[in-house]
Amino acid sequence: MTSRIPTHWRDKWLDFIEERPRTFLSVVTLLIRIPPLLVLCNRQYVFASEGNDGYFQIAQNVATQGIIGFDAHHLLTRGPLYPLMLAPGFLFQHAILWALLVNLVASVGLCLLVFEACLLWSQSTLAASAAAFLVLANPWLVWCVKNPTPTVTATFFTALATYLFARVAFSSAGEGLKFCLYLGGACALGALDHPPLIVLIAGFSAALLLILWRRRTVSLIPGMIVLWIGFAVCIAPYSYRNFRITGRVILIADSAPFSYFMGTSMFQSSISPVGDYRDFNKVASRLHVSVKDLDEKFFTIDDRYYPLLAGPAKQDLKMLLVKRPFYLLLRTFVMSLWFWFAGDKFVWVTVAHCAYWLLFALGIIVAIKRQGIATIAPFIVLVIPGTILHGLTMPLIGYASYSIPYCALLAAPLAIALKDGKLLQKFVPQSAPRTHSLA
Repeated sequence: MTSRIPTHWRDKWLDFIEERPRTFLSVVTLLIRIPPLLVLCNRQYVFASEGNDGYFQIAQNVATQGIIGFDAHHLLTRGPLYPLMLAPGFLFQHAILWALLVNLVASVGLCLLVFEACLLWSQSTLAASAAAFLVLANPWLVWCVKNPTPTVTATFFTALATYLFARVAFSSAGEGLKFCLYLGGACALGALDHPPLIVLIAGFSAALLLILWRRRTVSLIPGMIVLWIGFAVCIAPYSYRNFRITGRVILIADSAPFSYFMGTSMFQSSISPVGDYRDFNKVASRLHVSVKDLDEKFFTIDDRYYPLLAGPAKQDLKMLLVKRPFYLLLRTFVMSLWFWFAGDKFVWVTVAHCAYWLLFALGIIVAIKRQGIATIAPFIVLVIPGTILHGLTMPLIGYASYSIPYCALLAAPLAIALKDGKLLQKFVPQSAPRTHSLA
């Protein structure tokens, strides 16, 4: 015997979501994040452990010593924004509580931003709510709330950029340039929070070209110029700080060659991200120093070794491109797949992560069928630079957290696919149209 939800109860819930979608999503966001926070009640859980990349420790140094780094020799491998957000917790002497509050606020914020972006693209409150729910219910995003890592905040800034991108697409001629400027700034904030998101500016530049070519809400060339001005203005202060320290131009972080060699050394023995990813022996051998000399701290090494790895990394890529192009193509393809589907070295988590992303892939396919490739193409090109970056220079990461922010980028095609779809029609009364007017 099966039970069905009475029609009047279903209608009440739909009316509530329709009338107060932001309240509904905010409450759900907080409720499903309570269980991970209860993990902190377990005495065996170590807050800000080695696996949390040292952001908590950097934040403590910001508050107590005024430096953005682990010490004077470890200043160039982490983005500054997240430690700066955590630092007030040490001043208030409630560092853990403050870190959790930052992640919770960012969780609610990113959910609302995704909803607003999806609402603009789909013009359907229920479709936008459903797409936003899939993002906020991302199990890895939920789990990371309890960790002092920039996973949640990086997703927030990605969602902010996604929302501003939608505002550019639907803005009037007078407002378009303003939102282009803000979009560039949001891309910069994402990179300052999580350096691999430096590729956001490339993805949004390509997507903006496609949008402005079709919609003409902003003149193409001025829009692109203003976008990059917004990006440069936000990046410049920290890049200048790096230049004063090193005398070299470093936008944010200097560790890409190090990540490249750490990953490629593992790929030579296995195409799956399984093994001792903290084995520094090959990097030490390449530099002709001992592992102790590297002075490893939270998967970073002494800053003086990063420029010594840059040249060999470029030569290695050039050699593979000329002499072993098919191997390079295979490695990039395999590592791009791991970027999207890696599951923290557990097979079942990898399967679950794959299933999660397949929902977005299905949404893209359905959206293309309904709206055409021209409408969905900007969202596809958004994720291409990040996929290439991780496939080329950050292979064998093996962690789901690197691809989590991208769910905010792909939520809009999902909302477009859900709008007027059969799935929503099963729940929405035919007599009540549930679309949102932008007028």
